[in-house]
Amino acid sequence: MQRASTSNARRLRRASTPCEVTLWKLLRDRQLEGFKFRRQHPIGRYFADFACASAMIVVELDGRIHDDQLEYDAMRDQYIELVGWKVLRFSNHDLIHNREGVWLQIAAQLISKTEEKIMAHSNEQDVVIAFRQSVEEELHRLQVEGDTSEPTYDADRSTEENLAHLAHSHAQLQSEVALLRTIILKLISNPVDEHDS
Repeated sequence: MQRASTSNARRLRRASTPCEVTLWKLLRDRQLEGFKFRRQHPIGRYFADFACASAMIVVELDGRIHDDQLEYDAMRDQYIELVGWKVLRFSNHDLIHNREGVWLQIAAQLISKTEEKIMAHSNEQDVVIAFRQSVEEELHRLQVEGDTSEPTYDADRSTEENLAHLAHSHAQLQSEVALLRTIILKLISNPVDEHDS
């Protein structure tokens, strides 16, 4: 059974769509703040487009074919969530026209899962609440700035200029998530003592 899953996963990876390849470039090699993603990861009898096992998050990218299989996708998502995973679905259109937004939503879910782990291992609910507020404020700031920033693609710019702008936007998002990750690590390693306040 394991050999068949591996073989099927390889076949699915070789048949990746251009949008799946694009998203993989954003997720691979622990680029999203050290979280490891896998492509075509088997979960039961299904294969997740992208999966982060440490955060139990599945990212699905839907093309036009998914318009015809909504019932199947709902059943599949229900099974995957039943066994403990969180499913995030994005359309190819979302990825093409709002790559940074997709990346930011995935980062927010990873942070949320990390927060849940902190809450489970900490009796310091005030610390976690403060952390949640700081994350929400930072994500809101990023979303507001993202709404007012230059579009990623501009037809008046050359391809090289558009690629440079996208690389710069991606680097900015990575640094913002790095800041949030630093906050998380500080909270994990230095819990607040009630007597210190």
